[in-house]
Amino acid sequence: MKLRNLDYLALAAARRVNDRAHWLQNLFQAGSNKGASFTPAGGAAAALNITAWDWGEKIDKVDITHTGTGGVQALLAAILRGTGKVSAFFDSGAMPFTNPPNLKPGTNGTITFSLGAPNTQWIIPVMVTELHFQSEVAGGVKYDFTVEMNALAGVSQAIVTEAYPT
Repeated sequence: MKLRNLDYLALAAARRVNDRAHWLQNLFQAGSNKGASFTPAGGAAAALNITAWDWGEKIDKVDITHTGTGGVQALLAAILRGTGKVSAFFDSGAMPFTNPPNLKPGTNGTITFSLGAPNTQWIIPVMVTELHFQSEVAGGVKYDFTVEMNALAGVSQAIVTEAYPT
């Protein structure tokens, strides 16, 4: 079905109204109380005093375009991949490479990213893939670590799917 120009304008106007209504509800979140914790496989959970976290997911796509698709690309979703990074200041009283949290490259476990409200968090099976430290003359010692989704980290895919915030 082809939309006329007027239909596009009506859809755009409706979207602007919805965007404004969402903005007026003030559902935005401050990042200052959105923490993270890491639980190494077989270990205890450790809250991390962090400065920032990020998480992203993507899928590998399989191109199955063929003569029956009429020249239009056809894709299948393949492997789900996820990667995240957590940044913090180094605390010699709670070093990141001691257990817990045991943030050494190769460590499997689960990472929990909080979005603030109850039941709004991601709980993801991961492997720590990188640990990086940085020192500045006019600043504190910082560290960050990278994690990648790992089905072998002891949590089933069903739990990951159900743990998405609602």
